[in-house]
Amino acid sequence: AEPSYPKPNISLSPSGEVSLGGAVTVRCRGQRRGMRFVLNKERRHFTPMDPVRFRALFRISNVSREDGGSYSCYYYNRSEPLAVSYPSDPLELVVRGPSPGSAQAGAE
Repeated sequence: AEPSYPKPNISLSPSGEVSLGGAVTVRCRGQRRGMRFVLNKERRHFTPMDPVRFRALFRISNVSREDGGSYSCYYYNRSEPLAVSYPSDPLELVVRGPSPGSAQAGAE
């Protein structure tokens, strides 16, 4: 079926990179009432969220390397689950921190 609604906007707070063990919030913003938001990352699905003032916030705490990658979100009508939006543009989350084994680099 063709999507029924325009794509939401997706953003990260803080934006850009997040350190290993840190926290990041993925914000999805739509323009419709009565919607529920879904965040996707490759094959991982997050619990759908109801928005507050058109924004749904997905918090990722204690970030691990596996949390890095491409995220997108979409929303659907709570009373008509088959009515979905186009997916947001993909957003890349970059996780920075020591890679395994590099902690000893330079130590004699």
